[in-house]
Amino acid sequence: SKAKQSKAKQSKAKQSKASKQASKQSSKTNTVDINVGTPSTAPSMSPMPGTYCPNSTLTLTAGGGTAGLGSSIEWYTGPNGTGTWLGSGSVYNVTPATSGETYYIRREGGCNTTADDSVSINLKNYIYGWNSASSNNWCTDNNGWHHFFNGDDILLSLQGDLSAVPAGFPQITIMDNGTFYQQSQGPFTAPQCASSGLTPGEERFEMQRNWNVNLGGGTAIGNYDVRFYYQPSEKAAIETAAANWMASYPGCGYSYKYATPLGFYWFKNIGSNYSAPDFDGLHLSATTGITSNGINYSEMTGITNFSGGTGAIILTPSILLPVDWLSFEGETEGKFNNLYWSTAAEKNTDYFNVLRSKDGHSFSTIGTVAASVNSSTVEQYQFVDEHPFTGLNYYKLALVDNDQGRSLSKTILLNILSDEEGYSFYPNPTYDVVYYQYESSQEEVLKIEVLDVLGKQIVSKQALTTIGINTIPIDLGDFAAGSYMVKVINSSNNTVHLQKIIKNRN
Repeated sequence: SKAKQSKAKQSKAKQSKASKQASKQSSKTNTVDINVGTPSTAPSMSPMPGTYCPNSTLTLTAGGGTAGLGSSIEWYTGPNGTGTWLGSGSVYNVTPATSGETYYIRREGGCNTTADDSVSINLKNYIYGWNSASSNNWCTDNNGWHHFFNGDDILLSLQGDLSAVPAGFPQITIMDNGTFYQQSQGPFTAPQCASSGLTPGEERFEMQRNWNVNLGGGTAIGNYDVRFYYQPSEKAAIETAAANWMASYPGCGYSYKYATPLGFYWFKNIGSNYSAPDFDGLHLSATTGITSNGINYSEMTGITNFSGGTGAIILTPSILLPVDWLSFEGETEGKFNNLYWSTAAEKNTDYFNVLRSKDGHSFSTIGTVAASVNSSTVEQYQFVDEHPFTGLNYYKLALVDNDQGRSLSKTILLNILSDEEGYSFYPNPTYDVVYYQYESSQEEVLKIEVLDVLGKQIVSKQALTTIGINTIPIDLGDFAAGSYMVKVINSSNNTVHLQKIIKNRN
């Protein structure tokens, strides 16, 4: 027992000694400081409210949040670092290709990667402008195109120097008639080609939509380009209508006036403010394209002045002149009517009979001109009618060959005013009322008729004149836009005054 107690005391003493030695060694250990980095927090981007000009460079800025040690702001096209990496930094310049593009940023560093912030950019849309759409507001893109917009909608684009244009201008306008324009030049109609050989004149077609630019009295500087936004179906409509017209009246021998695909051309008016339909003017070089949001346009170049225009097609009748004929024209000189014609070639020809009619139907011979017999070159002829009717005179030619065969020309119309009676129709074109001004030497009854392009009477009325100058209104305000013939018949002497009137859209 005493031996066990002695051993226990010895063991305890050893443990105490070891503990003292360990404590002594511990007091000699070095201290290490550990620095823990601050995690990054998400940055934020300045918002981009509203809509912006297409093809324009915009500046995006980022900031806020906490930048952890070694972190940077990274830009992407997709969330959470997906899509295309765009660059680093707090500022990024972008040129969106389409509306609604979204850009993403986050901080990336040694400690952590943050959540995203993002911003979407909305662009103004190109559209097909509605009727009477107008604007004097524009934004300018990287290529110098001035995009005229109404709200978020771009109606027309113009490239060129606008520094000499006064405040509030240019003012652009888009008009849409809802359907294409068509105009017969007369004096006769297409159905009369086969029945009587009368000349219908040109047949004109113009697109329903058009553009106009008003510089407000400012000065045009150099050349301008215009992008006109139109629906392809609007161009196709007049191409189809013109082709159908030619097919419907083969007796007229219509052909395209201008040698372009399907006779189509872009034009702007010359010399006055544009008011549809104009049908022809300065032809413009143009290319076509489609915007980023699928809107069709024509880009017309080399414009040095304004106001506006659109696209059109003109048909000219050719069958009314036989193959050997080149032309048949006339002009009034005082009380004489001068007739001119030419042939391209003649074979076995004898003479020309000059035929005249007061009503366009019953013709009689008033003169004869010898032909060239045989010719392969251009031959020119002239005849003077020294005693024409007062009023309307219809003329055509009959070429008689040595075998007594006949070849008829087209019919032309000339008008001789009487010495005692002066008259005029004004304004022409008109939006509503056209006035017939007539100087009368007595009280007399006038019959006034309005005819459509097919010669159908649509209005008939009477007016009583007084001695002196009479101004008689003829109201066309409720009529559709187009061409009409106004015919005034004097009941006392059957004098006829005839005038084609162009009625513009109100």
